[in-house]
Amino acid sequence: MRIYKDLDNFKSTGTAVTIGKFDGVHIGHRKLIEVMLKEKHDLESCIFTFDIKKDTDIMDPKNRICTEKEKENILEGLGIDVMILYPFDRKTAAVSAEEFAENILIRKLNCRLLVVGDNFRFGKDRQGDTALLKKLSEKYGFRLIVIKREEFEGQPVSSTRIRDEIRNKNYDKAGAMLGK
Repeated sequence: MRIYKDLDNFKSTGTAVTIGKFDGVHIGHRKLIEVMLKEKHDLESCIFTFDIKKDTDIMDPKNRICTEKEKENILEGLGIDVMILYPFDRKTAAVSAEEFAENILIRKLNCRLLVVGDNFRFGKDRQGDTALLKKLSEKYGFRLIVIKREEFEGQPVSSTRIRDEIRNKNYDKAGAMLGK
């Protein structure tokens, strides 16, 4: 798996992309990856995730389910071609959803397939959603697949929920949501 910490030297003839923090690479993340790998055909599989900078109040490193190295190892084991560990700071957080789609997904990644969850939000103040992505997919010509969130015990699986289960010492439940 090739890892990029910025997009300055990234080139591709076409990518299949899924986006997120992927903390823990839980069963919901794995579903996105599974669909992306199945549907990518001759495209490069690309995980677009974030290197959370200290000047943001998003996800303190001590609250993460897994380290960046563990995440890299899991993703590589799943057969991902490329991981973008994009810097997330106040400047990145200020980018509009449309600007992110045009400049990052289309111009930099050459995205031809995008796979996201039905609750996916992106861009400044999380203004972008799957409805906007549908419009942008028509405008820019990429295929969009929206996946229903995975559930465990009747509730959506999320990294936040897993962290709560770990905090409450419910390791079996956390492990089940992590696919272990």
